[in-house]
Amino acid sequence: FNHVILCIPFENQDTVWLECTNQNIPFGYLGDFTDDRDVLIIKNDGGEIAHTTKYTQSQNKQINRATIQLAEDGSGTGNLISSMKGLQYDNLSYLLYKGKEDQKNELYKKLKIEKMHINSFSFNEIRSRIPELDLNVTFEISQYASKLNNRLILPLNLTNNLTYIPKEIKNRRTPVVIKRAYYDIDSIIYEIPENYNVEFVPDTVLIESIFGEYKSITTLRNNKIIYVREMKYNSGKFKPEKYEELRNFYKKIAKADTEKAILKITN
Repeated sequence: FNHVILCIPFENQDTVWLECTNQNIPFGYLGDFTDDRDVLIIKNDGGEIAHTTKYTQSQNKQINRATIQLAEDGSGTGNLISSMKGLQYDNLSYLLYKGKEDQKNELYKKLKIEKMHINSFSFNEIRSRIPELDLNVTFEISQYASKLNNRLILPLNLTNNLTYIPKEIKNRRTPVVIKRAYYDIDSIIYEIPENYNVEFVPDTVLIESIFGEYKSITTLRNNKIIYVREMKYNSGKFKPEKYEELRNFYKKIAKADTEKAILKITN
């Protein structure tokens, strides 16, 4: 035992757990430090073993919705609305208690969009036992699509690229344990310059595994490219020999996240 939290039992409601060491955390929300754990409840007449809240995949959701207006030189202006729920609320909730300039500097690090300038941003927080946080950002990108002769090479995944690949381990002996499940949805609309046509978009990608599911779909509509990415991360305890499957799953996703469209000038 190395931590103490407060338990509030109710006869006709679920037990409420309170993280007493963080005065900013929403009432009844634990976060990833004390969620899904066995605990010893101390009572006046003894004690009992209980289990803290386990947040589900559908609760730990992040939805990104963006629109990018591309210019002929590959630059662009855009708007991104990122909605985080459950444990994904923790991705940015710490920024709520920082100054405006510190918030902006952290957003540059979090969004990881090269050559981006943030024009404005705002937060909207819903404080509940399953908290939510919305981020609304308007920005400019001095060069997003790369110009190659009479073509633009357009990266489709704006800000949710998977780059982490678990390191290689030969003859692994311990189980693969993934403690928490998450669900990400990204929907990005790219508005194409008038004198460009879409020459190529990638095919639909579907990657399925015991560790989760990845799907990306790119479609065309009224001279707009619509890119939708869904990623489900499963939790669980898996046999040691499944570790290489986990690595391959992440490798395939990292490759799919680098997909690009090609635009060609019409005159």
